[in-house]
Amino acid sequence: MKLVPKLTIAFIAVTIVIHAQGAYRRVKRESRTYSEDRDRDVTLVAKSMADAAAGAWHAQGEAASQAMIVHVSHHDESVRVRWVCEGGAELPPEVSLDCGSLAVLKRDDAAHAVGEGRRYAFAPVVIEGVTRGAIEVSASLAPEEGFVQRTIADAAKSNLINNTILLVVAFFLSVWLVARPTRALVEKARRVGRGDFEGPLVLKANDEFGELAREMNSMSAQLGELVGQVKTESAARLDAMEQLRHADRLTTVGKLASGIAHELGTPLNVIEARSSMIASGEATGETAKHYGQIVVDASEHMTKIIRQLLTFARRRGPEKMKSDLIEMARQSIDLVRPLARKKSVDLSVVSSDQDAVASTDAMQIQQALTNLLVNAIQASADGHPVEVRIERQRVRPPADLGGNEDDYVCLRVKDEGAGIAKENLEHVFEPFFTTKDVGEGTGLGLSVAYGIVRDHGGWIAVESEVGRGTRFSMYLPRLEGIS
Repeated sequence: MKLVPKLTIAFIAVTIVIHAQGAYRRVKRESRTYSEDRDRDVTLVAKSMADAAAGAWHAQGEAASQAMIVHVSHHDESVRVRWVCEGGAELPPEVSLDCGSLAVLKRDDAAHAVGEGRRYAFAPVVIEGVTRGAIEVSASLAPEEGFVQRTIADAAKSNLINNTILLVVAFFLSVWLVARPTRALVEKARRVGRGDFEGPLVLKANDEFGELAREMNSMSAQLGELVGQVKTESAARLDAMEQLRHADRLTTVGKLASGIAHELGTPLNVIEARSSMIASGEATGETAKHYGQIVVDASEHMTKIIRQLLTFARRRGPEKMKSDLIEMARQSIDLVRPLARKKSVDLSVVSSDQDAVASTDAMQIQQALTNLLVNAIQASADGHPVEVRIERQRVRPPADLGGNEDDYVCLRVKDEGAGIAKENLEHVFEPFFTTKDVGEGTGLGLSVAYGIVRDHGGWIAVESEVGRGTRFSMYLPRLEGIS
C-alpha cells in the first residue's frame, strides 16, 4: 500500500476513535442529565402530591385525600400516582424498598427506585407528625430510552458527516503535500539510476520534500561530474593498458627478432643462389624453371613469417568473437618456433578437447599465450621440450574472481626448465617483477598476460618446482552452446 492511503487511513482511524470517544461521553452525559431531570421531576411531583394529600386529609378527611390521588392518577396516564403502604396499595415487587423504610422518611424527604421499565419516587404523607403512608409517583423509562437512541443516532450522523469531510480533506492534502512531491522524487531517482543526471528537480516547497529535492539535485550534479571523470579516467586507463600491451608485443617481437633473422637467412641464401644462376645463364630450360619455383617457394615462406610477425605486432582495439583455441595455439607456436630452434627446444600442441572454442579477442589471447611460450623457451635448457596442452575442465574460479563451478578451456604451457622459487611464485604476475638478468626481461610479460585473461573472465594459475619445470594454466570460459 502506498503512503497516501496509509496516511489517510491512519488519520481517519485516529479521528474516528477520538470522535467515538467524544460521542460516547456526550451520550453518557446527556443521558445522565436527562435521567437526573426525570428523577427530579417525579420527586417534585411526589412531594407535591404528598403535601396535597396531607392538606386534603386535614380539610376533608382520609377518604377525600385518597380519592384525590386516584383522580390525579387517571388524569395523566404517562405518570402513575398511587397511595401506598398504610391505607394504600402494596409497593411494587421490583423496587428494593419496603413500607418500613418509607415510614421513617421526614416530610420533605423522598426515596427513589428504578423498576421494570419505570422510574419511581416515594414521598411520605405526614399527618400531625404521623406518617400515614406514602405517595408513589412513577414514570415510564421509554422516553428516556428514546432520548438515548436519538442522541446516539445524532452523534453517529454528526460523526459520519465530520469523518467524511475529514477523509476528503485528508486525501487531497496527502495527494498534494505527499504524493505529488514523492512521485517527482521517485522519477528523479529513476532517472539518476538510468544515468541521466540532467534536468534539476523543481519543487516549490520549503518543507522536508523541498530540502530533499535540493539535495538530490546537488547529488545529481556531483554524480554527473564524477561519472564524467570516471569515463575520462577509464578511457585513459584503457588507452594506457592497450599501449602497455602493445609495448609488450613489440618487446616480444624484439625477442623473436634474432630467431626470425636466422629463419629468413636460409631462404634468402637460396633465393640469391638460384637467382644468380638464372641471371648468369648457368641454368636454362627446365632447370631455370625449377630454380624459379624454388625462389617463389622461398619468397612465400619469408612472406608468411613476416606477415605473422606484423600481425602480432599491429596495434588495434579489442574485438571478441568465436575463436578456435587449438588453431590459435598452433599459430602461436609457429610464431615462436624460430626462437625455439635457436635453443633446440621442441614445441608441441596436445588437445583432448576437439571443440576448444571460446569467445575471445584472438590477438590478445595469442599475445598472452605467446608470452607464456617465450618464457617457457627461455627457461628451458637446450633440447628440453615445451608442451601446450588444451583440455576442457569443470572448475570453480578462485576466490578473488568469484563465481560458481563451470566449464572452462584450459591452455596449459609446460616446460622442464629451472623452475621458479617458492618465494617468487606469488609475485610472478606483478608488473616489472622478473628473476631474469638485466636486459633479458622487462617483467611485463606475465603481468600483461594475466590482465588479458582476467579481461576475458578467466585467470592464470602457476605451479612450479625448482629443477623440475613450470606449468602455467590459462583458464578461459568455454563458449556456450558447444557440446
